[in-house]
Amino acid sequence: MSSTIPPSDIPQAPKGSDATPRTPRTNAEKSTIPNVRPQIVHEMDREFVVCDLDAFMKRYLPFAPDDESVLDCVTNNLKPNSIMTGVDRSLRFTDYSTPPGSQMTEMKTYEDLERIGASIGQYSYPNHNRNQFHYRHTPDNHIYSKISGSSHKVDACFTSDPLIPGTNKIRMNTTSMAVPMEHKLSVNQRFDNNTKVVSANVHIMNEDVRRMFTFGITIECDQMSLWYHSRSHSAVSKPFSFVYKPLLLVKVFMSILFATTAQLGYDPLVTLEQDFKYTFNIPQGPGKPSRFFRTIKPIVEYRSNNITGRMTRIFHVYEVDSDPRREFVLKDVWIDKDAETEGQIQGALFGDIEKFWGETRPSNDELGELRSMHADLVASKKYKDFFLTMETDHVGDPSCVIADGAVPIRGLFDAPITIPVASVPSAQAPPSPTHGKRSTVGTPRPIPPTNTKAGSQSTNNLNQPRPPRGYTPRKHYRVVFQERCTSVGDLRVLGEVVDVLQQVLIPLQLMLCAGWVHRDISSGNILAFKKDPKSWQVKLSDLEYAKPFPPPAGYKASTDPKTLQGTPYFMPFEILQKRYLYLFSEDDISSSAWNSGDGFLSEKDDVVIHNFQHDLESVWWILLWTLTCRIVHAPCNTWALPIFQNITNLSPARAECFTLALQAGIPAEGDFQSKLAEPTREFGRCMELGRRFMFLEYRKRVKSRLLRERGSYAFIHQQFIKLFEQVALIKAEWRPVELIKSNPYSVPHITDPSKAPATDASTNQTSAEEAPAPQDVAASATTTRHIAQPARMRLKRERSEDEVERILRPERQLGKRSKGGLPK
Repeated sequence: MSSTIPPSDIPQAPKGSDATPRTPRTNAEKSTIPNVRPQIVHEMDREFVVCDLDAFMKRYLPFAPDDESVLDCVTNNLKPNSIMTGVDRSLRFTDYSTPPGSQMTEMKTYEDLERIGASIGQYSYPNHNRNQFHYRHTPDNHIYSKISGSSHKVDACFTSDPLIPGTNKIRMNTTSMAVPMEHKLSVNQRFDNNTKVVSANVHIMNEDVRRMFTFGITIECDQMSLWYHSRSHSAVSKPFSFVYKPLLLVKVFMSILFATTAQLGYDPLVTLEQDFKYTFNIPQGPGKPSRFFRTIKPIVEYRSNNITGRMTRIFHVYEVDSDPRREFVLKDVWIDKDAETEGQIQGALFGDIEKFWGETRPSNDELGELRSMHADLVASKKYKDFFLTMETDHVGDPSCVIADGAVPIRGLFDAPITIPVASVPSAQAPPSPTHGKRSTVGTPRPIPPTNTKAGSQSTNNLNQPRPPRGYTPRKHYRVVFQERCTSVGDLRVLGEVVDVLQQVLIPLQLMLCAGWVHRDISSGNILAFKKDPKSWQVKLSDLEYAKPFPPPAGYKASTDPKTLQGTPYFMPFEILQKRYLYLFSEDDISSSAWNSGDGFLSEKDDVVIHNFQHDLESVWWILLWTLTCRIVHAPCNTWALPIFQNITNLSPARAECFTLALQAGIPAEGDFQSKLAEPTREFGRCMELGRRFMFLEYRKRVKSRLLRERGSYAFIHQQFIKLFEQVALIKAEWRPVELIKSNPYSVPHITDPSKAPATDASTNQTSAEEAPAPQDVAASATTTRHIAQPARMRLKRERSEDEVERILRPERQLGKRSKGGLPK
């Protein structure tokens, strides 16, 4: 029996179709909120903007109550109930005439806010209905949740959960909590408040499918800050004193207590049923009745440690009014505001497929073999079988844009430095030291420009200004598919995985001929549909990032690191490296170059544009990951650990694996084949030859300036056909080999931020925005500790092109494009 290592230590791929985040995301899975807080704040730290309170109220609050109604509430509700006293600038809450001190506990100090909230809630607000939410003081209440991790508490919240009859207690549910709150007596504990309120909102947005956005409130001493979270960005207001400016607190509470549920972030098109199932309302257009789909069970639910992003959810559903009952798959995702939907992209792709095969005078002879191979498939319309069948879809409203004057902020979760205060931002005299602990802790301070002495001396990436980001709003998109599928990452037998990966070459060939690149091939979006009891039909899904190729003239790929598409495990080498593989060699330059105006070859220096071979390379990485990570076998599992990482920078081990040989990094006593499990060892030769062909083709295509020529990719497609034909000839009994299920975004229990998993310091953005960036801001002088990075490995010298040719000469004669492909 071969030695094994625990499956939890093996690199794992994402479940289902949620394998396509714009930036690496970690999956909290079953970890408790306190345990994953370090990872949450590490990922959320780069998602925030800060703005003035007025700008926050205008842009993010449900609505901004008018001053007349606020004063009317004070006069007719708060003062008669002895909750407020004074007039004009001397107006104060009776229980908070001065900033809280340390004479009482936090629980006791802030419990009177519940009485304030109750009195405001009794106000008769013209043209605004009182909602079902109430302010509750809840420092000891456990929060019930249907997903794992709910071991945390909040100090207070606005919730719709009713009091338990005969008591002053409530049974708190995550789905009922509209606004979590955290309190601290000292401003020096602001970072702790920030960490807890953001973690609570991460949990809310993970659990409740209805939530489009959420709010939060934190209080330190008398300083209150407001929080907002959406799938495009998060925002925090500058703090204000609710003691010296009590009308602002009244206005905030009125906005929450008299808001509609939609204004509080609950999607009116989704209903949470009594049995905790969801019913989705899918509008069908003007004058047409909506269609309703109710969840049976989740297929993909991703407990992300970050609110920002696509947050793909996939459900097995049935149509409520169908008779007989019809079952479907519903995909719920947030995409960029200006992005085309999957339905629109699929329609355009199908049109280009039929246009290519409808040409009477082919424009590309190099694609002739593929044209002939799939002519009948296109003529019969059966090419559509390789893609999901859409039943209906709907595009929701976009998330809101950032507030006017908002600027990025970092360091919200860093331990603060206390600075004595000379004055307070109020007309009142500052309170005596016995009345509380106030400071300017957390006041945003601009990061020194990188060209200044201070900026240039910084070696901490987290202190550097971020690349431009526009915080593009996202829109909610729901699409219903007819087929219920299994992702290739969830298939449990090696033979089935190989069959499905071989089949996926067909839709990729169709896309090549039609001039489309997928740009997001992963184990989660290559799906298998059970067309009969004995065979699977591949379905290529997740077309959100697919684009026509070549791109328009003058197109420049963005340098924004967040625009990297794909799952890091399966990202192509050049995409991770951010430059093409081609290297200068001795025949690239001569004395005549001095007289040439072409000092640089643009295709070598440009940002890498995703091309057809990149899609194929992702298939190769999926097969390599299946062989080395999903089969429990210690030698190959250990070999794979440094290669398959959830980061979007190219690790040395991965670089060696692709540019040198699969045996790179393996001790001299054995080659790559010897590391594979016994039945799969002959795969090693096929995988290595596939790598060599890709490596050589990458270099030749750039050198020959053929990157934009579709026909230049036909040869590598033929080699992938040969690769799987060679695999089929392997005699060993590899087909029944069992595979483990896996997920690469899982994060271990973390109690120390320095041990949070690496997520690549360069990925500071969330989408491909072009708007100019506001000045970056730091929330404190203390910066987050560096996240541990993988141990660096010595990168061996890359082979010259001549050396590569000598290696490959037995398989392919120099300068020829043999159709023989892989040698037998």
